[in-house]
Amino acid sequence: MGIAKMKKLTLLAEQKEKDSVLVAMQAMHNIEVISLKEAFSEGEEPELIGLHFEERKETVGQLTQTLQDIRYAIAYLDQFVPSVGMFKSLKKKRPIYSLADLESRVKEIDYKKLLHRVDYMEQTLTRLNEKLKELQKKEAFFRQWQNLTFMPSDTKAFKHFEILVGTVETEKAQVFEAAVNDLDTAYAEDIYQSRDTWGYLLVTPVDELEACREIQQIYGFQPLSYQEKGLPKDELQANLSEQKQIIHKITEEKESLKKYHETREHLHLAEEYFYNMREREKAKELMIHSEFVFVISGWTEADKLPGHIEHIQAMCDNQSIAFFETDVQEEEIDDVPTVFDNPEFVKPFESITAQFGMPKYNGFDPTPWYYPFHIAFFGMMSADLGYGLLLWLATWYALRTFELSKGMRLSLKMFNQLSYGTMLFGLIFGSFLGFDLPFRLLNLTDNVILVMGISVALGIIHMILGYGIKIYLAIKVKDYVSAYLDGAQWALILLGVAVIAINMVFFNIAWLTTAGLVLILGNILGMFIVKIFSNENKLAGVGQAAFGIMDVASVVGDLVSYTRLTALAVAGANIGMAFNLILSLLPPIARFTIGVILFVLLHALNIFITYLGAYVHTMRLQYVEFFGKFFESDGRRFNPLKTLEKYIWTKKS
Repeated sequence: MGIAKMKKLTLLAEQKEKDSVLVAMQAMHNIEVISLKEAFSEGEEPELIGLHFEERKETVGQLTQTLQDIRYAIAYLDQFVPSVGMFKSLKKKRPIYSLADLESRVKEIDYKKLLHRVDYMEQTLTRLNEKLKELQKKEAFFRQWQNLTFMPSDTKAFKHFEILVGTVETEKAQVFEAAVNDLDTAYAEDIYQSRDTWGYLLVTPVDELEACREIQQIYGFQPLSYQEKGLPKDELQANLSEQKQIIHKITEEKESLKKYHETREHLHLAEEYFYNMREREKAKELMIHSEFVFVISGWTEADKLPGHIEHIQAMCDNQSIAFFETDVQEEEIDDVPTVFDNPEFVKPFESITAQFGMPKYNGFDPTPWYYPFHIAFFGMMSADLGYGLLLWLATWYALRTFELSKGMRLSLKMFNQLSYGTMLFGLIFGSFLGFDLPFRLLNLTDNVILVMGISVALGIIHMILGYGIKIYLAIKVKDYVSAYLDGAQWALILLGVAVIAINMVFFNIAWLTTAGLVLILGNILGMFIVKIFSNENKLAGVGQAAFGIMDVASVVGDLVSYTRLTALAVAGANIGMAFNLILSLLPPIARFTIGVILFVLLHALNIFITYLGAYVHTMRLQYVEFFGKFFESDGRRFNPLKTLEKYIWTKKS
């Protein structure tokens, strides 16, 4: 329980077995391939002894580009191919392939042809949409000028008049029109009015041309450049007709794309295949090669190693492969990945530890230790039997019915377990969907102080456990000063606080109070003694100890943080009761019609708020008040050679 023991598996095989070995390793999802370049000291050249490392960057780059093209095509088709709905997609069973079967299937598909087809459809739609936008832009122009009943080019035939068609900015239009009409025989008539411009017909006798042109220049009159062959109203009708045809073509193309369901499924398989191939190509860069053989090495869990060897032997030519097992060496500890090894019921909570950071390989996994507190804290903050039952039913149904990824399945298992805490405290506080149960151990409304005391008591136990782990880790590395100053001192002070509090509530015995004070004051004195004797500069030790007294306030603040358990429990319960009270005030007919809908909606809102608050604050208590006492996240995640498994499941053989 905690962190799995790791071993290094090194494999020597003939070059002909290279791909088979990598496929076998990838199918197991449990061997992290490591670079063998570190096996050579600085200055050593493997080429001198007939060894070399392969450069696969070009191949990896090509595969990455292919993957990007496939993913782009899938994303494009997703816009058109109808989805089956969230619940149907979750219930849909993924196909299962071996890597060999997947390769055969993808080779049958001709993915390049599929990509070309999707690309052609995209380009066709893009051209049609661009043409449609162009026509729509022209449509706006034709609509503005549709009252123009002559071709502007025909006005050049007049000798005694100048006839112009053009535009003026809207804010200048009326002043411009008045200025033109103030001339003796010139004439300005608006053809259209819009938010930005007004269109005008100007008729000017030859003898007033100079004055009219000066007005045009002053007010920014822009002559119309009309290049079309027909009148605007005729061009508008032709434009609308062409738009209709293009819209029809676009609709046809989109309807055609809706039938590309099979194409998308084939591209899903291609994405899986090329991702897997790219990962194997990356692994080849980490191996060392000679003309006839290669060596590959990787970390794996010690208890799974025999099974891995058997699987590789079954998938490859056993006579061409040699296996070497190596225990972790002291100098390798910083490089070894961390793999959690906990009972099945604890595994869902490992993600909480991983989110904070991975412990070192020779470090400490706190998951089994905070596991019961996580359920208790979450349950206390969301305490309602009905809410817990709903969470349990929802997660149980999803786990039994839906096709889920490994990560999602673990998350649902975690919430399924958290529901037990919610139901337990719901029974303790006697709450069911905001209604009072006929039995309860504690009344949240009447016993708030007692419940708060229980919250703080849980907090003291939680913090003492954290300090206890710190003591263990410090003693493990023989850092006895840290074991006392960072662990034992504060654990004993908290114990003293607990003794005094329990005595005041239950016993009121004088010597117990004295014992508690001795624990508190004795360890404050102990801090001075240890600081002074562990520091070469004794005066500096006194200063550090005096400064360390300020940490008492921090510990008090940590304890106060646990009162949020009571605060959220009371808030959630009171909100639920308030909703029920409001609904009870409705007339009978409304109460059992619209009231039922309101009951569901209001409690759904309260469930969401309650669980969100419980989840966030439980994480906060773990990360700040527990992990902060001892945890060092200087490890790294296990990163095995594995398949994508985004659309399918892969099997070992």
